Amino acid sequence: MLACQPHREAGTGVVGIDWGVETYVTTCTGPMRFGEVPNERFGAAEAEALREQQRALSRALRGKRSQRALEAKRLLAWRSRRLANRRKDRTHQGTARLVRDNAIIVTEDLSIRTMTASARGTAETPGRRVAQKAGLNRPILDTAPGAFLSQLVCKAEEAGNPISGVVRKKCVGERTHVLPDGRVITRDQVGAWV
Repeated sequence: MLACQPHREAGTGVVGIDWGVETYVTTCTGPMRFGEVPNERFGAAEAEALREQQRALSRALRGKRSQRALEAKRLLAWRSRRLANRRKDRTHQGTARLVRDNAIIVTEDLSIRTMTASARGTAETPGRRVAQKAGLNRPILDTAPGAFLSQLVCKAEEAGNPISGVVRKKCVGERTHVLPDGRVITRDQVGAWV
C-alpha cells in the first residue's frame, strides 16, 4: 500500500499522458503541444555492474563463508538498492510535477501483467520468439509503469484531481500517424493527445 501525503496542491492545466519505453512519458497539453520525459534506462545502465557483482558474490561463496563473501553481498545489495532508489526518485518527481501543474490528468489504462506475460506457451504448443519477448520485458519493467501510475493516482486523489483511463487499440507496428492536415506525429504523441 502506498503512503500518500495529505493536502497536496493541484495546478489548473489539463494534460494527457502516454507512458512508453522509448520515451518514459509523453504529455499533451493541447492540439500539437507535446512534451517528453526521456527514459534514462537505469536498469540497462546498471545491468553489467550488477552481473559482475553477482559473479563476485558467487565466487566468494564457493568456499567457506568469509569476510570477502560478506563484503560482496553488501556491495550487491547496495547496487540493487541504488537502482531501486533511482527508479523511485524518477517516479515521485515526475508524478509530483504532473499533479502540481494540472487539474485534470488523462492517462491510459495499462495492464502491466499482460504486457509482460511470458511467450513460453505450453509443451504441446511452445511459444514463438521467447527470447525477444524476454528482451522486451526487461525495459518495460525497468520503467516501472505500475509504480508510476499508482503514484500518479495517489497524488492526484490527494489533490482532488480526476483521472480518466481510456483503452484504445493500436497495432504494435504503427509507430507514426498522419493527421488530416498532413502533419506526422509519433504513436506516443497520439496516445497522449487522445
